[in-house]
Parts: sequence; C-alpha cells; structure tokens
Amino acid sequence: RLRNATDADDRWLPDAFSCVLTANGGKLLKQQLQYEASKAAGKSDVKKTSHDHHSMQAAKPATPTKGVDLVVARITATPETPAVRERIIVTIEVKNQGLTDLKPGVFVPLNIRFEGNGIRRDVTSRNFNEGIAAGKTALITKSINGPWVGDISFSAEVAGNYELTAAIDRQNEITESNKTNNQLTTSVTYSMPPSMGAFSLERGIRSYASVAPADSLVKIMRKAHAAGNIRLIQVIAEGWNYDRKNIVLSKADQQWLNTVLKPADDRSLKLMEAWSVKTATPVVQARQIRIKAVKEAMKFDITEFTVKPGEQIELVFENPDAMQHNVVIVKPNARE
Repeated sequence: RLRNATDADDRWLPDAFSCVLTANGGKLLKQQLQYEASKAAGKSDVKKTSHDHHSMQAAKPATPTKGVDLVVARITATPETPAVRERIIVTIEVKNQGLTDLKPGVFVPLNIRFEGNGIRRDVTSRNFNEGIAAGKTALITKSINGPWVGDISFSAEVAGNYELTAAIDRQNEITESNKTNNQLTTSVTYSMPPSMGAFSLERGIRSYASVAPADSLVKIMRKAHAAGNIRLIQVIAEGWNYDRKNIVLSKADQQWLNTVLKPADDRSLKLMEAWSVKTATPVVQARQIRIKAVKEAMKFDITEFTVKPGEQIELVFENPDAMQHNVVIVKPNARE
C-alpha cells in the first residue's frame, strides 16, 4: 500500500505508515529502506547529494558594554530541514554581552513569532531564571501556555519559507545598557516530500533513531549513503536521543563514519561526538629546518628561511661553538 501511495499531501497517512514501519524493531522500515535504495540504484541519473549545512542566523559579536546587555545570539531548529506538518523544536541562545552578570532569580522574557504563507503563531517564554554571567550564553527551549510548560515548537501545513523571530523583554522588566539589540529573525523552509514513501520513511527513521541501537543506525546510514540519500543520515542525527550514553561502536563502523560520513556539518559532528567517534586528524609531516651556529663567528649558517601560511615546521638548533647561543623568534620589527 505504501509503495503505491501517490498523495504525499494526505494529512494522516504519513503518520500511519511511520507507525507501521517502526513496529517490530523496524522490520518493515529496513525493508522499505532497501526498496528505496534499490529503486535509486536503478536510476542512471542518480546523483550523490552533498551534506546540507543549514546555518541559522546568528547575531554579530559586539564590544562588551557596561551593565547587563542581553542579545539573541542564535536561533536553531530541529529538524533543520522539515517537511510539511513536521514539528520543529526551537532553541533560543541568549547571550549577555555586557560586563555585569544577570543575577539568578531574574526571568528572561521571550516573545517568539513564527510567520509566513498566511500563518502566524506567537508563543512566550518566561521560564529561564538561572542567571547569565557576563560574556556567557544561555539556551532557552521552553515556552508557557497558561499553566503548561513545553518545548518551543511550531509546524506548518504549507510548504515554503517562514520567518522565526525572537525578541527579549518587550515589557522592559530587565534593566539593560542597550535595548536596541534584543531581537533576531531567521528563516525556516518547509518542503513538500518527494513521495509518500520517502516522507513516511523519513518520519519512521527519525522516530526509530531515538530508540534504535547505534550499530543498527550505522547500517541504515551505509545503505542511505550507497543510494546517495544523505538526507536520511541527517534525519538520524536529528532523531537520535542525545541523553543516551556509553555508546560503543565497532572499529569498522568508526572508521566508516570517519572516512565517509565525516563531521561535515553541525549535526553529523554532534552525532559523532555522542557516539564517541574520534574524528581523524590528518598526520602532517613537518618540514625540518636546521639552524647551526658558526664557530667563533657570532652568526648562523643560514640567514633566512621562508614558511608558507599554515605550514608546520620543526626547528632544529645546533651549537658546536664553545660559547652559548640561542634562537629567538619575535614579531616583525620587534627586535629591540
């Protein structure tokens, strides 16, 4: 039924298919993934897609000012590439770029607006009161709705671009040195799924990723990578439960993650850190430069050497003279 479904616009079928796919340890999910992979492999024009690095807008750093100065430093949403009807969880990073601490007990009021394509939703957050030290950043993720507290979240029924705006302290409850920098706006793009099968598979994998063993998810990643579907790898990174600890992967899986997946964006890097996968550091052979003091001449055997920007070098100093000598490296025009 799923493979024959053509109406990706249906309101409830994707959820129903997702539930069926993730049941019984994801048995049907794996079959559907294999089906999608073989379907993609059968197309001669399939192209490998690159990692999608979606960067939410961040506030520009400013010179610290006297007093408390709160700014919305960054707005992020998970998932970063939502499909229609998919709920995004929003995190607001509030930085105190002043020179005075915001003391614990003082609430940071936030107004968050989600707007676009004829849709407008407003939520408020007045939950965070743990204080923000000068130069530090706080992550605010909760909103209030009457007596209820929940995640800051939004969803959209229509594909397209939306603006996500966060504003601090519109009622002037907090004394700040600068009230003109308390707002930040970024964009979120909701897309239509290419097909019912792809949409349901993504929703199922995101749900499955929150409970599945890491090695099982690596197998899914391998299949997705072979089919050129990097988005499914991103979906796993978005769906993983980052409260899970002590993840152990085989050396083969770790090597594959390092050589194929790589920390190409914030999501994959965060996932590799959660799975304790050490990113491979390329071994750079430093160029050796030997400097030798000339006996009884008060000079070295070379007068200059050149190094390219970023090049690693190893200085080897040899002193065959009876007198002690040294080599001092200083900035240009700093000899005196």
